[in-house]
Amino acid sequence: MSIKRREFLGAAAGAASMGFGAPAVAQPARVLKFIPQSNLTVLDPIWTTANVTRHHGFMVFDMLFGTDEQFRTQPQMAEGFTLSDDRRVYTIKLREGLKFHDGEPVRARDCIASLTRWSKRDSYGQTWAEHRGFVLNWAAVRE
Repeated sequence: MSIKRREFLGAAAGAASMGFGAPAVAQPARVLKFIPQSNLTVLDPIWTTANVTRHHGFMVFDMLFGTDEQFRTQPQMAEGFTLSDDRRVYTIKLREGLKFHDGEPVRARDCIASLTRWSKRDSYGQTWAEHRGFVLNWAAVRE
């Protein structure tokens, strides 16, 4: 099969005129329906590498820090953090009023359990925590 340059350029111009790459415009709040590409069979994003589980996790579970519209790191469950003078110890303060689905408060020890589990199971967590030695331990300053 051969295609002439004019046919190719005409098809490309037609595709471009269909609105591909148009900027997003803010809309009033409304319901977002999410239809995954496959069945969500595992809810734990640490236990599987399935994209559907990862996407579900980002939509459902809170994190200490997330990213904003400009992909800058922002506190989510954290109120903020301080960094020691030697830049080796991060102290993260949790926001007041954080609760689990059953009404129990989120405590520092809960976050430590999640971070410890993540750093042992997730390949990214393993790279930074174990192999590079960036995390020597996780510890709660106070509850």
